[in-house]
Amino acid sequence: MKPNILRSSRAGRWLTLGTVALALPHLTAQDWPQWRGPQRDGHAPGFQAPAAWPKTLTPQWKVTVGEGVATPALVGERLYVFSREEGREVLRCLEAATGKELWQNSYESLGATGPAQSFSGPRSSPAMAAGKVVTVGVRGVISCLDAATGQVLWRKDDFKAWPNFFVSSSPLIVGDLCLAQLGGRDNGALVAYDLASGVEKWRCPGAPAYASPVLMTVGGEPLVVVQTESKLQAVALKDGQVAGNPAPPSLAPDPVRAARRAGAAAAVAVIIGRPPPRWWATHSSCWVRARRPGSSRKPRPASGPRNSGPIGKKPPCLPRRWYTRA
Repeated sequence: MKPNILRSSRAGRWLTLGTVALALPHLTAQDWPQWRGPQRDGHAPGFQAPAAWPKTLTPQWKVTVGEGVATPALVGERLYVFSREEGREVLRCLEAATGKELWQNSYESLGATGPAQSFSGPRSSPAMAAGKVVTVGVRGVISCLDAATGQVLWRKDDFKAWPNFFVSSSPLIVGDLCLAQLGGRDNGALVAYDLASGVEKWRCPGAPAYASPVLMTVGGEPLVVVQTESKLQAVALKDGQVAGNPAPPSLAPDPVRAARRAGAAAAVAVIIGRPPPRWWATHSSCWVRARRPGSSRKPRPASGPRNSGPIGKKPPCLPRRWYTRA
């Protein structure tokens, strides 16, 4: 496979990486410190489009970095690039303005096998906070390095298992915790490590899928929303316990209150379903139609489960994203 080339131009860096970090005051307007940006939502609220766009972009520098699809992390004047070269996973720190390599750290990795063997580059994007940068390799090796010097603070390979198409979930740093989905179908879990020491604080079992965890707050409690191989769930940041009661909720006009009562299923619906205020969706053993809050009518089945049981179609009145199941 031809090596990937990391390219940069002044206009290009601004277009792809320019952002304002609302919840991370130590970051600058250009910082993009993790997967999908400061808030993990792909949003750059501080970006202002130029009055006139250049007709062409002029390359300022390029660096050969090997293969991989991890998003570089940009913090201050430094760019952190995670890739694979010659059988090793490599984290580079580059000077953003010039592409000059400031430091590099690497370790041996056997790469992907089976259906994914044609591509062994890292899928997981690095995360940077509190002067530390965290990576998760294609086989689940998690590393924490000093962002200034490249010194390895801790590195773990405890699970020695991975999803069928290998690790794609990017780590999440919240305060003094680093969270990552690690392992495979038989031993997978969402794990919280102490960012400074690497000591495991808690783990929530669940075979990893290929999405990355995100943080949300429901009823004042921070929750980590995570997709496993079989379900979406919300996990309490403080102790790793799955939040809420899995029983179907009483429907309420306030989606936040409904999310607090319904636990993971409703909490996830808030963040990805985005139903309008007058509609809410409950969960059952099959797809159900949302009903108006306060209505005495019971939710009406829309179809059987997506992959088993009777096949049906949802009512055309609502998009599928407003439907859910247990």
